[in-house]
Amino acid sequence: MREERQRRLFQSFRAFHVNSTSTARAEGAGEMKPGRLWVREHRHLRPYFQSERLIHRLSFGPLLARFYGPPCPLENAHRPMGTGNLTCMTLRLGIDEAGRGCVLGPMVYAGCLVEESLEPSLFEAGVRDSKKLSAKKRGVLRPVVEETATDFQILPFSPAELDVTSLNELGKRALVLMTARFLPDVLVFDAPVPPKQIPGYIRDLRERLTKAGVPETMQIIGENGADDRYACCAAASILAKTHRDSVIATIEANAGRPIGSGYPGDPKTVAYLKESYDPSTGFPPSVRTKWETARRIVAARAQQSIFPG
Repeated sequence: MREERQRRLFQSFRAFHVNSTSTARAEGAGEMKPGRLWVREHRHLRPYFQSERLIHRLSFGPLLARFYGPPCPLENAHRPMGTGNLTCMTLRLGIDEAGRGCVLGPMVYAGCLVEESLEPSLFEAGVRDSKKLSAKKRGVLRPVVEETATDFQILPFSPAELDVTSLNELGKRALVLMTARFLPDVLVFDAPVPPKQIPGYIRDLRERLTKAGVPETMQIIGENGADDRYACCAAASILAKTHRDSVIATIEANAGRPIGSGYPGDPKTVAYLKESYDPSTGFPPSVRTKWETARRIVAARAQQSIFPG
């Protein structure tokens, strides 16, 4: 029975492949690849694959013509490029952020999709929570993360966005966007709320994910310090932090003076904020003007104008 099902699956793709060009034009799909069209037309076979994105990365000939191998759960069945045997893998999406508490620069979210079986190799390479690594070490590890990851995404939120929307709301939006894109088996994220609030946070997140089309069977792991315990999450923290570091370096180069780390407790950052503030034009676009540190500078400058000297 399994052989017959596999034979029909291959015949279905082969027939569809022949007509894919005309079908794409008829549907207005433009340059859409035959693989994506085939998946669209065979949505009932979606459980056989992890996600459409992964299907694009596979060789469709070997995937369907040689759909043989040891039994394994079909929802976790994939065939890596250039191989003939089915392999079973669990894909975990780690999501973490950098710059949440800063007054300067963006808050950056990153998602790192990793095969669970490869996570130990990330720890062995030295991947850790980015806050526990030097800037130099993070720079060395980023290529390792990119090479090991099945895929990844970086999503920055500008100071203007942070001034009008809560950090938790933007964080949930990032979680939903990246999870809906990658459709992992497991979502792992560093929870931004205290332990007692995590269950409620996950319930709200689950509702949003369901509305976004993410299967309810996907496991969600949200913990404080997840970037310490899960390599996929630690890898995401390195991606987020290195991206933010590069943005801060660009801001500093444009400012022509040291601006520090961007955190309110950094004297260099506070000094830069005081010098860059102009009562007529305000702060530069890189500053989160609704943060208390910025508000105090504005209030102090206003007081000086009223009571000079």
